[in-house]
Amino acid sequence: MRKIRQFALAALVSVAHLVPATYSYAAQGSDAAAAVGDGQSVTESQNKSMGNSSAAECIVQGESGGNQFAVNNSSHAYGLFQITEGKLVDLGYAVNTGTKSSNNDGNVVWSDKAKASGVNSWQDFLANADFQRKVKGEIDSLVDGRINSTAKSMIGSTIDCGGTPTTLTAAMLTQGAQFGEGKVNQWAANGGNCVNGENSATNDGNNKCVTWQMCHAANCSNVTKDMSKQTCSVVMPMIKAISCSNYTGANLALCNAAKPYLMTDGECAAAEAMAKEAPKGPNKEKCENLTFGPGTGSWSFALACSYASEAVADQDGSANSTTPTTPDDPQCIAKLQSMGIQFTGNGSPRQNGSNGGDTCVVQSSVQSRGTAVPFGVNLEMDCNMLLAFETFGQKLKAIGVTGYYGMGSTSECRRIRNNKTSAGKNMSWHAYGKAVDFSGVLVGGKKISMGLVNEPGTAAGQFALQIKSIACSTFSGVLTPTWENYKGDYFHNHVDIGGKYCK
Repeated sequence: MRKIRQFALAALVSVAHLVPATYSYAAQGSDAAAAVGDGQSVTESQNKSMGNSSAAECIVQGESGGNQFAVNNSSHAYGLFQITEGKLVDLGYAVNTGTKSSNNDGNVVWSDKAKASGVNSWQDFLANADFQRKVKGEIDSLVDGRINSTAKSMIGSTIDCGGTPTTLTAAMLTQGAQFGEGKVNQWAANGGNCVNGENSATNDGNNKCVTWQMCHAANCSNVTKDMSKQTCSVVMPMIKAISCSNYTGANLALCNAAKPYLMTDGECAAAEAMAKEAPKGPNKEKCENLTFGPGTGSWSFALACSYASEAVADQDGSANSTTPTTPDDPQCIAKLQSMGIQFTGNGSPRQNGSNGGDTCVVQSSVQSRGTAVPFGVNLEMDCNMLLAFETFGQKLKAIGVTGYYGMGSTSECRRIRNNKTSAGKNMSWHAYGKAVDFSGVLVGGKKISMGLVNEPGTAAGQFALQIKSIACSTFSGVLTPTWENYKGDYFHNHVDIGGKYCK
């Protein structure tokens, strides 16, 4: 029964690790070198201390925590790699407006080269992660030419990384140059020793030596990715080989009931094509390395994995969500635009009525019919809720969901209610446009009700439970018909970005 469930619902991701990986030690390459189309094998650096992640990705985590919108107001560094205006000037993406010291004041003048890539402002720069990665690749090439022979001669020697003797690599020198290649060269000229003091010859304004930066890229190696892999050619024969004649009784009935949900060749190809083009989440590099390295090459896996978190939904009604509540993001509109989400409205506040003396306001109002998975109706909600719901939709689309039904209650000025409380004292997150209810989803033209989470012995019930699990890894608040206060009367799924529960 579990095997049927595995093939029916997660065929594209369940075989992602069947092929052994091939590793070889080498210096970090640029991300741009890895962005190669189908039919080619590429080599991309990996940082073993952070799982199957490229060296560029480990730098991202060290610099910005994976947040492409990160801004350091004190150093005027921006984006995934905390790139400064000075580096943009060096690469010709910005115009030198005066002395070198003024290049980091944040008042950048963008050149025609930047504008040709659609970057006319810092907002454009932050909204375009691909452009940031392109710039980082060019910075790496520029820096490599500026790191002198004395520093490069130290490759292979040992440095101290937090008490751990670590072999110096070219990737580590490149990362150290985030503080400036001049500081790396001075560190080498000083025999690999730091000069104490803020903004010293080897240290930054926080008195951190270039070796601190170098250690972010420690233990980098290469993982070979084969972008020509096609997971459908591996998965579909396995699906077609499933025979219900292997089962009897209730299991036979379940097999026959589940077979219509199994993926076809066309559906597999369509899902992969969609997932390949869809915007990926913060774990993009790590997940692509996993599936196009040791795995069978599934874009659906890469998409779902790129947004994955650690939250796991249980069935006992306990509040165990580990997804943090979502604060209002001032860059929300820009993020929607960068993801290609279709919506109207500019995120302005909208008065949403009142209830018992309490005023309801949708602070960042937008309207949408859904992009990743169609809503079936035009709905108003808070921009941050739409951003979370589209992320949810991208994950659902990767497992074959083509639509929702019973969508509604996105901006209703009311108090909390369930089958135990007709109207509670506290306002519902719906009142602020930060919650959505939906009855179920469409898969292959068939409706799957969220009420089926209470029927885990059926294929459709297992699918509904999969949706619950995905919801709890996306939203901070999730209520399903497994919750005791919903059982018997409520058959919809409630998701929000303000609560802290997974029930």
